[in-house]
Amino acid sequence: LGSQMTKGTGIRSGEETAKAPLVICDPSYVAGMNKTRIAGKVIRCICIMDHPISNTSNASSVQIIIPQKQLDRKSDIYVTLISDTHAVCSKGLYIAMVAATVETDKPELEIRPAIELLGEILEMFVSVSDIHDPTDDGTKDKIFVTKSYDA
Repeated sequence: LGSQMTKGTGIRSGEETAKAPLVICDPSYVAGMNKTRIAGKVIRCICIMDHPISNTSNASSVQIIIPQKQLDRKSDIYVTLISDTHAVCSKGLYIAMVAATVETDKPELEIRPAIELLGEILEMFVSVSDIHDPTDDGTKDKIFVTKSYDA
């Protein structure tokens, strides 16, 4: 809120308004205001499976970090698996999520080692998103913008 959002004074959601001396927000809240710059890209992949990841003792939840040096990359690749025990899918199904900072012009090839760990996939959804960094520290206008979520 404020005069053309030149100074943060609060937020509005529908008809509700909350006033505050400052605003702390994710980059999506200031899209088009020149408050962020693109700092890179991240690829995220959600996979629906009917089995746990092999060699994990049939665990209902797993987090795997594939080290950058193992794949000759600048950053790690992250794999997370959750299941019906987390009330996120039907009994007998598993949801795997793969995420990585994009380093080439072929992001889906970059996550292939992680996808191969998963085994058979019933359905896969892939997205590539921009990572934004704030353009200033927010002290002038009291709008403090965080960095985007990375991988």
